[in-house]
Amino acid sequence: MQLIAVASILLVGCCHVARGHVIHVNMTDDVERGVKVADVRESLSSLHDPDVLAQLTFAFLSNPDSLFELDASTGVLTAARRLDRDQLCPGQRSCMRRVDVGVQPARYFRKLRVEVSFDDINDNSPRFQTSAVRVDVSEATAPGSALPLPTAHDPDGPQFGIDRYELVSPDTDAFELRVTRLDDGGDASSTSFDLRLVVAAPLDREQASRYRMMVLAVDGGRPGRTGSVEVEVVVEDVNDNRPVFEQAIYDVEVSEDWTVTTPRPLLTVRAVDADDESTVTYRFTERTVDSYGQLFTVDRHSGLISLTRNIDYEQTRSEARLIIHTTDTVLVAL
Repeated sequence: MQLIAVASILLVGCCHVARGHVIHVNMTDDVERGVKVADVRESLSSLHDPDVLAQLTFAFLSNPDSLFELDASTGVLTAARRLDRDQLCPGQRSCMRRVDVGVQPARYFRKLRVEVSFDDINDNSPRFQTSAVRVDVSEATAPGSALPLPTAHDPDGPQFGIDRYELVSPDTDAFELRVTRLDDGGDASSTSFDLRLVVAAPLDREQASRYRMMVLAVDGGRPGRTGSVEVEVVVEDVNDNRPVFEQAIYDVEVSEDWTVTTPRPLLTVRAVDADDESTVTYRFTERTVDSYGQLFTVDRHSGLISLTRNIDYEQTRSEARLIIHTTDTVLVAL
């Protein structure tokens, strides 16, 4: 192996560089257990003669999550288990793990930091939580009305994450797909989507009571990988009244000081249906369940919203937007 030394910069092989006390390593997306990650002794070859290098021993000063193993006598750093970038850093633009290594004996002691970056590849396809979804819609629903649809998940980084959605509906033009890109923060890795099936034309149950179509999620690869969900729209007979909420928006404050051992009631939403109040039911949308289902529940029959576990302010945004469905009506509650 040819070594090129320039001042304090040492190039080791083709994959890691030591600058001062830092060794930079680039690895592929997936690293199998036992694969060599870095040669710490080799990175010091420009600083010591061979007889000194032979005396050196090595030990971890830090090894978060025990991702790596270090041979004390050779200084070879290896993967302690299979390292999958998409599990280590799901959906993130960059993925780096650091360990600190101490060099002995004392007269040659130094602290080295090894920074291991995992390059992303497009090895995952978008995936919906379910293969099929049913949407019930009244035949009186006005064109332009939007019906929520589940979104897909892709653990690859933003470059190979979900890029777009497409609606495949060969038998009808009664519906269109509305896709809204949501940026939950400054980092592109937090981008998500809101997916709506829009009624594009008047519905007539007597002419068509069911529609079947496919929603495709396409990632950013070239060529792109896809995932799909089958959407069945069931057109229901019109009734005279729809449920109406007593309030359009509900606000409630939750303290992270609360200790929640059993579900803690927060508030009750209520919608009234002049036809038959007992038929009104409530549920969170798929997106709300994905984002907050581990923190909140809504009683299907009473509309009681409860907190099910302690709130961590640093992990939960200061405002949680919950979308609740009744049979025919949608409520946004903050």
